[in-house]
Amino acid sequence: MKFFCTECNHEFEADKPSKKEYKDYILGPCWKYVSDCPKCGQETNEKIIPKPQKLTISYPQNSCNGDCNCCG
Repeated sequence: MKFFCTECNHEFEADKPSKKEYKDYILGPCWKYVSDCPKCGQETNEKIIPKPQKLTISYPQNSCNGDCNCCG
């Protein structure tokens, strides 16, 4: 598992991370993997790469004037 320390900006891999339970304000009971940074000793969270968001296109309502075949 990969971890990233925000204190010293060090990315590292941990063979045996710990599982830490915590309570989220919105989601309730949760857990995450944590490990101590080998450089500074700070407890760090697992590095999570955000998934790309799907692009949604919204058209203004009633924008069609009826000249095309989009309205049926």
